[in-house]
Amino acid sequence: MLVHDDILERLRGLPGRRPRWLLLKDQIVTCLIQIRYRDYGSIDPLVLAIREQLAMHGSLSLKELTRAVNAEGPNAQRVVSEVLRVLDQSQEITIDDDSKFRLANMTLWAEQDVKERTVEKKFAFLPRAQRLEPKIEGVSNLQIRKIALSEAIDWCTLPDEATIHSKDALSSNIAAASKTYYLNRPLRVYFEESDTRIELLQRSQLMFMNPWVVGANLLRAKSLQKWVVHRCYFYGTRSWKAAIYSFPRGPEQQGYTDYTNRLIRTDPAALECMLGASREL
Repeated sequence: MLVHDDILERLRGLPGRRPRWLLLKDQIVTCLIQIRYRDYGSIDPLVLAIREQLAMHGSLSLKELTRAVNAEGPNAQRVVSEVLRVLDQSQEITIDDDSKFRLANMTLWAEQDVKERTVEKKFAFLPRAQRLEPKIEGVSNLQIRKIALSEAIDWCTLPDEATIHSKDALSSNIAAASKTYYLNRPLRVYFEESDTRIELLQRSQLMFMNPWVVGANLLRAKSLQKWVVHRCYFYGTRSWKAAIYSFPRGPEQQGYTDYTNRLIRTDPAALECMLGASREL
C-alpha cells in the first residue's frame, strides 16, 4: 500500500478540509516531430587556414599546403591530407590533374547568412503532464489492473480524455512542449542533417553546430497502450486545490499539477469525477 508521508508533511498544520487522494493514469503518446532551427557553423581552425591559403594562392599541392598552414610534427602532412580528403568528399575543394587542391566554385563557407534548417526527432509525450522526453517508461494494461486491485481504487476517466488526445490538441501541446524542452538543452544535429556536406564535416569533427530552436511541427503521433501513474491529492479550505506526485514515490510533477488545477477550475464535471473516485487521506 502507498505511504503518503511526503504530502502529509507538506500539508501539516494547514487549515481546511481533510485531504483526499486518488491515482490518475496518463497515456503515453509516441510522436515524430519536425524541429525547425537556425544555426551558425563553427569551423575547425585548420579548415579555415586551408581555405585562406587556397583562396590566396589559387591551387597548392599537399606539401605546399602543409607548409603554408604552418603544420608541424611528424604527422603534419598526414593530418592535412585527411582533412583535405573530407573537404573533397563534402565538395568544398577540387583536385586538379596535377594533384593540386583548389576551392570549389560553390563552397559552404560562402554562405554567410544564418540558415533555417529542419531535423526530425522521435519523442514520447504525456499530454496531461506536458512532459516530452526521448523515452518514457510506462506500465501495461495488466499492471494498471494490478495497481487498482492493490490500492483498492477505481480509475477515474476524465471528461477530457478524448479531446486531449485529438490531433489538434496534440499538435499544439507537443509543439509548445518542444520549445520548453530545448530551452535548457542543446539541439543535437548530426546524422539526421539533410545537407550531406555539413554532415560529413560534422562526422569528421571539422564543423560544430550551434543551433537554436525556432519552432516545431508534429508529423505523426500514436497513443500507446502504456501508462504513467501519478498520485493526485486534493486539499484546501473554500475550494479544492490539487497536487500531483510521481507513483509510487517521487517528486511533485509541476506541469501535471498546473494542468489539473486549471481543469478543476474550468470543468466541474472533472472535479466531480476525481472527487468521486478519491478517498480521505
